[in-house]
Amino acid sequence: MSIKKLSILFIVLFGWQGCSMPVKKPANPHFHKVTYSKHHLVLRDVRVQTNADGLLIVDIELHNLLGSGAAYQYRVFWKSSNGGLLSSADQGWRSVTMSQGANVIKLVAKNNNAKDFRVTIEKRKNKRL
Repeated sequence: MSIKKLSILFIVLFGWQGCSMPVKKPANPHFHKVTYSKHHLVLRDVRVQTNADGLLIVDIELHNLLGSGAAYQYRVFWKSSNGGLLSSADQGWRSVTMSQGANVIKLVAKNNNAKDFRVTIEKRKNKRL
């Protein structure tokens, strides 16, 4: 076979193989906004929308690897369109109990100035009395 024919065969084979490769799904643009314990939780999805009143709604879908009744806490920071933190009464830690498997944490901003967010979710530490 001539070098020209081998070159054409090479191009055709590798070009065809490239077409059959699966298309990689784009990463969720909100995953980096959620900090969580990767030892206890798997982040499945983060959905963000604005309701009719202009309030930001965030649904965080997690898979709890621990048994049912696992205690977690989360804290949300709402941000304005220029990235500044918005002062809000819901900035403190909130408790949540998760069953084993799929769980959703639903967050709703308190005012329509919130255009972005950051969330931290961690295993709640047992407090001794």
